[in-house]
Amino acid sequence: MQDRRRCHRIDAELPIAFRASRYQRHISVGLTQNVSATGLCFLSTQGVDVGQDLSLEIQIPPGDKLNLNTTVVWVRETGYISRDYLIGVRLREPVDEDARKFIRFCARELSRSKPQKKKL
Repeated sequence: MQDRRRCHRIDAELPIAFRASRYQRHISVGLTQNVSATGLCFLSTQGVDVGQDLSLEIQIPPGDKLNLNTTVVWVRETGYISRDYLIGVRLREPVDEDARKFIRFCARELSRSKPQKKKL
C-alpha cells in the first residue's frame, strides 16, 4: 500500500474542540494523535462523515488557540466498549492566518524532532 501523505507527521497530543454540525448544541472535544502542515488526526467520541467540513479549535503551545477550517478525509471507529473515532482531516483552502500559524508550529516541531546530520 502506497503512502499518499505529502507531509511528515508529528506525534502530538493537542486539545481540540468542534461542533459536528451547526445544529449541535454542545461542543465536542478531542485530542490529536498526530499533526502535519496539511492536516491532522484526532480521537473523539463524536462521529463525523467523510467529506464533512469541520471548524476545529486547536490549542498549540504555549497556549495559543487557533481556528482551523478542515474537511474530513477518513474516519475509523475504535474501541470495543465505548464508541471512539479516529478522524483524519485536511486543511481547507484558502489558508488563513490561523492555518499559517498552525503550519509554522508543525515546521518548528518537525525541525526539533528530526535528527541533525553530522558535519564531517
